[in-house]
Amino acid sequence: MLYRYGLSSYAISEILRKKFRIKVSPWTICKWARKFGDIKDLARHLGIQFSRIWHADEMFIKAKGKVYYLYGVIDDKSRVIALHVSERRDIRSAILCLRKAKHIAGKPEILVTDGWYAYPKAIRKVFGWRKPRVKHVVAHFRKELVLHNGKIHALSNNRIEGWNSWFRRIYRGMRGFKSLVSFQRFLDIFWVLWNLKDKGWEFLGGL
Repeated sequence: MLYRYGLSSYAISEILRKKFRIKVSPWTICKWARKFGDIKDLARHLGIQFSRIWHADEMFIKAKGKVYYLYGVIDDKSRVIALHVSERRDIRSAILCLRKAKHIAGKPEILVTDGWYAYPKAIRKVFGWRKPRVKHVVAHFRKELVLHNGKIHALSNNRIEGWNSWFRRIYRGMRGFKSLVSFQRFLDIFWVLWNLKDKGWEFLGGL
């Protein structure tokens, strides 16, 4: 949970020592994250549900002097569906992120993106042409009115752009990662804890 708030393994080690009188090295905390990072089943058992209106976007993040791209998919309630980090900003990376989102949450009814050319191809590749088709809405900052299931929705990618800004601030407080593998493991932990929120605290308190 401390990882969720952007604390580094060094800061977490210090908190455990001062608050709980538990001496744990920062490296041990990193190994914990690697060992217990695959906890997606926990989220399913706790009943996390995603809506059928999704937002997808990508942003660049600097680590160790290099630029990486973080792809994200969230729903219209700001629940994080999938996070994927890549060295490239390309169609293949967008496909990998959408496939991960499909594996976790199924198929959306509406997917909102900006105007990047890769998303239409990635959406067709991952979700196909069969009905019900995914309605792709391009709405970057400016809201688009969309009629869906008898209701008018005002959609834009402001939601995920705001989430990106929040995550970037969290990321600055951390010491970075040595590899894409360790970064992705952190993201796998992060999205579960983000979605659990107070429910996750209640569950962990009962252990």
